[in-house]
Amino acid sequence: MAHDKTYRSELEIQRAVSRDLQRIDLNQSYEVRYWCQTFRCTEPQLRWAVREIGPVVGDVRRHLSTCRYQVN
Repeated sequence: MAHDKTYRSELEIQRAVSRDLQRIDLNQSYEVRYWCQTFRCTEPQLRWAVREIGPVVGDVRRHLSTCRYQVN
C-alpha cells in the first residue's frame, strides 16, 4: 500500500508541474524536487541557476548543461 501512495503522489506532482512547464517556482517544494530530478542536479545547484539565469526552464536547462563541469 505504501508504494501505491508514493506512486500516486508522484503522479500528482508530475501533473502539478506539467501545468506550467515554462517556469520554475522555487517556492514549491514539489517543483524543486521535480526539476532536480529532471536536470539531475542538487537543490543548491538548481537554486543557483535560477538566481543567475532566471526561472525559465529552457534557460536553466542550457545553463546547467554548459556548467556541468562545476556540477559534478
